[in-house]
Parts: sequence; structure tokens; C-alpha cells
Amino acid sequence: MDELGSSEDSSKIRIDPDTLPIEVRELWENMLRIDPSWNLYDWLVECANQEMELLVSKLNDEQLKLEHRQHRIERLIERVERQRNESKRINDPHQKNLFDAYKQPKSDIEPKIVVIQSEEMIPTEDIDSIDDDPILRICCEHILQEMEEAQDVVLHEDEMMDVCSLLGFDSKEVQEAIEHLMSSNQIIHLGDGLYGFAD
Repeated sequence: MDELGSSEDSSKIRIDPDTLPIEVRELWENMLRIDPSWNLYDWLVECANQEMELLVSKLNDEQLKLEHRQHRIERLIERVERQRNESKRINDPHQKNLFDAYKQPKSDIEPKIVVIQSEEMIPTEDIDSIDDDPILRICCEHILQEMEEAQDVVLHEDEMMDVCSLLGFDSKEVQEAIEHLMSSNQIIHLGDGLYGFAD
């Protein structure tokens, strides 16, 4: 065995066997016994190229995950902004419609209409503690809102998954939100996948 990686090729960069780990030297010797033209230098280059391809593939996967996460956040921001704008429009005292323009003369006693905001129906004290994770926060808010509007104020886990999936949440994020709401004593598991508000 010479310092080139094979017994014939003298055009490659010389590699000193004594500088290599024992495992690499043993591989070198065994490969030369099988194939005298085998070259350590070429093998190292091939391994490096394969590792680079694997690294690029992993980085592309991470980039794709971040892009999906960013897309979900943007969709959630748009939805929250739309809900906030609709809420402002409903509460705007100067907002007029067709019935306002042609309404009947005022009577002495007018019925008082009170608009209850969804925020008033949802406990948000514990949600404020997860500001560092906006996706978890918004997912929790939607679960609580759907539970408040559900019959008997009870919601099944499958219903939570269906509602949140429409907003771009995956099952792992919904499960994390359920676990957070339970650990913060906002909801409790009633059995058979049903959840309700904690007392």
C-alpha cells in the first residue's frame, strides 16, 4: 500500500497512512486487497459529495418547514385582522346601513342592544402567558371559542382537529394546544375524547 490510495495511480494527492485513524487504514488495506485500483482519495471525495448532497437535502427540508410555518402564520394574521376589523365595524356607532337611513321615528322607549364580544366569553388570562408562541396562542383561542359556541359547551377532540385544520394547524399543534389548555386548568377531559370548560 502506498501513500496515494492505490498501487498504480500517481496523479492523486499523497496521503500519509500514519496520519489516519486505524479504522481508515484497515479499510484502505482491505479495499486494496479486493481491488488494487481502489483509491482512498477518490473515495473520500465521493463520501464528501454524498454528505454535501444529504446536507443540502436536510437544509431544503428545514427551509420548506419554515416556509409552511410562515405561511400558516400569515394566514392566521389575516384571519385575526379580518375578525378584528369586523368587530370594529359592528361596534362603530357611526356605521349606518339601509335600515338606519329609512328607520321609523324614535319612540320614547327604545330597546337596548348589547353586543357581546367573543373575547369576553373566552378566558384569556392563561393564554397571555404563551405570547412567545403565537401559533399555540391562536390555536388555543380558537379551541376555546369553538367550545363556547358548541352545544352544551362541550367539544370533541375530532371537532377541534377539524376546526383548527381549516386554519392551517396540523394535528401536532392542536394536540399541543389541548395539552396546554388542560395544564392551565382551562379545560378538562370528560372522557371519550370530549372536553369541557374546567370549573
